[in-house]
Amino acid sequence: MSHPHFHTLSELKCNNHISIENEKTYLTLGYATYPYTDAFQLHHWLDSSKAIDATFRHRALRHRIEVLSYVNKVFPNMVEAPFKEILTQHFEEDFGFVPTTQSWIAAMEVHRWMHGNQVLRRGLVANLLVHKFGGIDSDYDPLLDYYLDPSSFDIRENYIKYSSWGIFEAEYAFINNPSKVKHLYYISSTEKHVPLRTICESIVQAKYGLIPNISKWLDCINKETWMFAVAKPLSKTL
Repeated sequence: MSHPHFHTLSELKCNNHISIENEKTYLTLGYATYPYTDAFQLHHWLDSSKAIDATFRHRALRHRIEVLSYVNKVFPNMVEAPFKEILTQHFEEDFGFVPTTQSWIAAMEVHRWMHGNQVLRRGLVANLLVHKFGGIDSDYDPLLDYYLDPSSFDIRENYIKYSSWGIFEAEYAFINNPSKVKHLYYISSTEKHVPLRTICESIVQAKYGLIPNISKWLDCINKETWMFAVAKPLSKTL
């Protein structure tokens, strides 16, 4: 697997930010320059899921094009960053193509536990959240739209949202409060803030009776060559 450092150098060269002659100056002198530090943070974030799972399976978490829908919220200061181009280049260097969520779940075995203890009904979940956190049903529409997305027809997609990792990742997807603090959820009818993670935990527990560890989901992914083969050996070519 390519280290974020090499993905960063590859990106900067492709965009003519630095040349092969002066990149060593950046690194040797330790300059905190815009091109390297900002680009590195993004590539490091993409690869940081390796801290959760040291195998190739960790890539199922953020190495998929769907993260494009919220990566700008992770890096709000990089307002002019071409996120799609950066992600595409990173993925193509790793795999030779750009994987989607479907690419990963196609290799995931289906198990009975994935269906959970019950089918979540929107009204039932809304009532549960109102009872626990206050407000009215419509206060929770954004979260219910996210967790009960009707386009998610494959139960294996639940690894993204209904897991220990997914609960933390939801903090990037939802910034719906006036203060723009990512870990808070704003209940408009009561004008109160509630820790977002606490609400997400309630939804996941309603489905499964507990919070499934992300490793339980990832262990169901069968190895396929494209998942761990390095398309471009950047550490040797840069």
